[in-house]
Amino acid sequence: MILGISIPVAIFGIFVLIIAISFIQINENSDKWMVELEPGLNLSEGNLLYQMRDEDIGELQIQRVQYVKDFFKNVPPNFNVTFIDDPSLDRRYIFFIDENSDYSDDEIKEMLIDVDGIRNAKLFFDWIKVTGGP
Repeated sequence: MILGISIPVAIFGIFVLIIAISFIQINENSDKWMVELEPGLNLSEGNLLYQMRDEDIGELQIQRVQYVKDFFKNVPPNFNVTFIDDPSLDRRYIFFIDENSDYSDDEIKEMLIDVDGIRNAKLFFDWIKVTGGP
């Protein structure tokens, strides 16, 4: 009986570990870009990622899309985040783009801005100022 329970628990643990490792690798191997959508364009994270895969962005690999407000839920509370421009977070998303792409930052920005519906794009840490921390 113990064997019958421990095998599914072990398999479940392996799947959770694989998912966690994949998530960590995406975060570590990605440049984070803040993308602002045009007013009136309202897409979920999944719909936006699906749409971007249909766009002409060359070999640029967008690994994940996350709503900015959800991204900030994971910022440690002892960090103070100040926005360099408009503090409105509506219509803003974080694109996790493979850092090993052969494109320069300027080329990535041009590709993203050329997509219909994207108003602005810049490296995420150029858009905020973070103070505090350990």
